[in-house]
Amino acid sequence: VGGAIIAWQDNRGGLYYDIYAQHALASGAVDPNWPTNGRNICSAIFDQFGLFITSDGANGAILTWADYRGADQDIYAQHLAVTGFTDWLTNGIAVCSVSNNQAPSSIVSDGVGGAFITWLDPRTLIVDVSASMGYGPGHMTKLRYAVDLLGALAYIMARQGDPVGLLVLGRKGVRGVKPSARP
Repeated sequence: VGGAIIAWQDNRGGLYYDIYAQHALASGAVDPNWPTNGRNICSAIFDQFGLFITSDGANGAILTWADYRGADQDIYAQHLAVTGFTDWLTNGIAVCSVSNNQAPSSIVSDGVGGAFITWLDPRTLIVDVSASMGYGPGHMTKLRYAVDLLGALAYIMARQGDPVGLLVLGRKGVRGVKPSARP
C-alpha cells in the first residue's frame, strides 16, 4: 500500500478543535478512497489537541490526544486502519479519564499492532508518568506503575523485535517495563 497517514487538529467547525487524518499515497497524492479534506477521527464536544501518532505495523496508525469532553483534560486514543475507518469506539477510547488534567507525552508502536502511550499525571503531589498498552479492537491494558520524573517530560522507546518491552526515560533515569502477556 505504501504512503503515510498524517493527522492534525483542526477547528474547521469554528468553535472547537477536532482530530482529522489523511492517507497520502507513496506518490504524494491524496488517497482517493479517503475523504478529500481528511477523515474525522474525533469530534467530541470541546477541544481535542496535543496529538501524537504511531504506526500499527499494518499500514494503519494509532493516535492519542488530550481531550476536554469530560470535566478535566483526559487522554484518548483511536486506531485508524489504512482503509480510513476507525476500529475503536466513535471519538476514541479513554486511556485515562480520572480526575485532574492528564497531558499527553508520547506514543510508540509496540511492534505487534498496538502502542505504548505515556502521559503526565498529577494525581499525586509529584507529576508522574503513566503508560498504557493498546491493542486489538479498543483494548487498553493499563501498566500499573508511575515513574517519578519531577514534572519532566517522558519519552518512550520500544526496541524493534521486542514487542513487549518499554523504556520510559526522564530526568531521574530510566524505567524498564516488561508488561505481562496480552490476554
